[in-house]
Amino acid sequence: MEERYSFTTDGLHNLAVYGVSPTHAWSALTALRRVIRHLGDELDETDVKLVFAQTDGGYVVVFLAESDRDDNDWDIIAARHMWPDEVAMFEKLAAGGSQS
Repeated sequence: MEERYSFTTDGLHNLAVYGVSPTHAWSALTALRRVIRHLGDELDETDVKLVFAQTDGGYVVVFLAESDRDDNDWDIIAARHMWPDEVAMFEKLAAGGSQS
C-alpha cells in the first residue's frame, strides 16, 4: 500500500517556524537518499516516524504522525533542518542508498 501525506495547519506553521518550505518537506518524503525511523511500536496508540533526507534544500528531517492506524495516511506535523550530528548519522546510514 502506498503511503499518503497531508500537511496539517499546525504542521505548516511548524515548517515556517523552522524555515523549511513545504516543497522541501515534500521532496524529503520522496527523496532517493532517505533514512526512516519509527518511534512507536504495535502497543502504542499512535505511530510516529521521522524521515531524514538530503534534498535540494539541504538536509531535512520531517516528523510524521499516522492519522489512523488502519491506513497509510500520515500527517506532516513538523520539519526542520538536520543538526550536524544528525547529518553525520544520515551520511553513515544512507551511504549505500535509501534505508527504511
